Amino acid sequence: AGKLDRALADLDVPHEVKEYPEAGHSFLTDSRLPAPMAPVAKIVMGHGKGREAAPEAWERIFGFFDTHVAAKG
Repeated sequence: AGKLDRALADLDVPHEVKEYPEAGHSFLTDSRLPAPMAPVAKIVMGHGKGREAAPEAWERIFGFFDTHVAAKG
């Protein structure tokens, strides 16, 4: 996250970078993997870990889009 933040700042690209260090892969989704993949994905990738951060993350994402990507007109 720090490296990305510095690179975007150096290029003067509008950005907002926040790392969720306790979150694993797919923390923004509520998907459930079928057995036997679920335990493996949870152990190897932290699949689903940190879902409590998802509402804040989605709010930040859509807020950034509203500010920087929304149609102007």
